[in-house]
Formats: sequence, C-alpha cells, structure tokens
Amino acid sequence: MLSRIAENMFWMGRYVERMENTSRLLDVNYHAMLETTAVLEAQWEPLLEITHTQEGYLKHFQSVEAYPVALWLASHEGNPSSVLSSLTFARENARSLRERISTEMWESLNSAYLDLRSRGTLMDEGSLHRFCNSTRDASHLFFGIAEATLPRDQGWYFLKAGRLLERSDNVARLLATFYVTYRSGPNASLILTHHYWTGVLKSVSAFEAYLKEYQGALEAHNIAEFLILSESFPRSVAYSLQSLESCLEHIAEDNPEVEQAVLRELGWLRAQLQYAQNVTEILEGKRINLKGVLESLGEISASIKRTYFAARG
Repeated sequence: MLSRIAENMFWMGRYVERMENTSRLLDVNYHAMLETTAVLEAQWEPLLEITHTQEGYLKHFQSVEAYPVALWLASHEGNPSSVLSSLTFARENARSLRERISTEMWESLNSAYLDLRSRGTLMDEGSLHRFCNSTRDASHLFFGIAEATLPRDQGWYFLKAGRLLERSDNVARLLATFYVTYRSGPNASLILTHHYWTGVLKSVSAFEAYLKEYQGALEAHNIAEFLILSESFPRSVAYSLQSLESCLEHIAEDNPEVEQAVLRELGWLRAQLQYAQNVTEILEGKRINLKGVLESLGEISASIKRTYFAARG
C-alpha cells in the first residue's frame, strides 16, 4: 500500500477516536459540574492536561473556567485538537481516500461535519450535551460502517491501528492526570470521591463494566487496575495494545522487507505491563510507570511513522 494512503487511513482512525474521547470528557465533566457545582469547578483544568492543550489555551484565555475550557475543547478555531478540529482533519483524510473507503464512511463523516459546524452557542440549554452526544454517535456510526464495509486489507489494519493507539494514549493520559490529582489533593468526602471516580470511568465508557467486574465501591486502585490491565474490557490499555499488536502483525505480513522495530517496541511495552507485580508498580514505580507508558506510546507512534510513512513521495 502506498505510504500516503496508509498514513491517511491511520490518522483518520486516530482523529475520529480523538473526537469521541474529547467529547466524552466534556460531557461527563459538564454533568459532574451540574451535580456538584463549585466543588468540581477545578476539574476543568485536568481536561487541558489530558488533551495536552494547556499552553495553547492560555494564549487565548486568561483563566481556567468552565465555559472557555468547554469552548476550547469543543470547537475553538485555535485548538487543533478540539472535537471539531479532529472531525475536520478526519474528514479531509476521508476526502483524499474516496476511492479507498465506502461511500457510507465518507457520508457519515461529511454529515457529522456539516451538522456540528452549524451548531450555535455551547452550554446553552443543554447544547453542549447534544453536541457531545452527536459526536459520540458519529464516531460509533463511522467505525460501525467501516467494520461492515471495509475489506480486511492493509487499509483496514492501518485505520484500526490508528484508533487503538489513540485510545491507549487517551486512557493512560486520563488515568495519569486524575490519579495524580486525586493523590495530591486534599482529603475529600466519600460523596466527592464517588463523583470523582464515577466521572473517570464514564469518561471511557467503563462505569457499568467496572461495576460488573468488581461489584463493589469505587476504589482508585481497582479502577486503575481495570483501566490498565483488564484483558476483557475493550478500552483498557492492555486490551488495546494487544489488539494493536495484532493489527501491526497483519501489516508486517504484507511488508516482509520492513524492519520489525515497531513490533519490538510494542512487545516490550506489553511485556512490562503484563509482568508488573501489581498495578501500584505501574502507577508509582521506577521501572515502569504511567509517564513511561505514555512515552513508549509516543515512541511507537513515531516508529510507525518512520517505518511506514516516511517514504512518502
């Protein structure tokens, strides 16, 4: 497959997943604020850390408050990682792949783009919630159509690889940010703690799955274990990395001349997670920790770019 096509498929998957992840964060945080008002006002700042957009935000706004953060993450033109920017980039990649993807895939992204571009002021009479719901549904529709219509060739595996890498990074970054905030923050009431970790789980659609698995209270240790190491939950870091490895193995089968650096780096990261003594070692350890996981994911992304996309001409 031409490196240009492979790269467009890969980034289309990443951008649609990023769009969904950011909209989910926004929606959960907005509803948490409605339920607890000023108590959780400070939780808007971690969203900038998770999306890695603090520096850009402060160039446009003087303070971290609910409305400007929501606007920044949803649709601000100065934020290349906003929901609307991610959808726009995904749509542009889809436009260049019109002959490689199904008509329904293109139409789903184009319709979502036209719909979200026409939305009015956010956070007015529930409009942010509707915006986020529409974005989430657009992501589900797009990937569902891809599942049903794309041939299982390299294009499919690059699309899926982009989605899985973005998902792994998002979950690890979310957990790293909120776990550190929770550990360093003041002693909180049981009610606040419940709201806090409920929000974390709902941000990755894990609340019901977690309760089914642990059948108990929302404990930071168990939540971290579930989101990092679960082998059955499809949004956990471990599950996503295992699926990513399978995608890259399929891609490598059709590219025997390509160096196996990507698979080695991914395999090493998976081995460190798999053989960690417990989740505390991953959260706070020196040999491996969440910061190291995020750095490894960045290296894997860079390695994929060097291996498969650098030869673009």
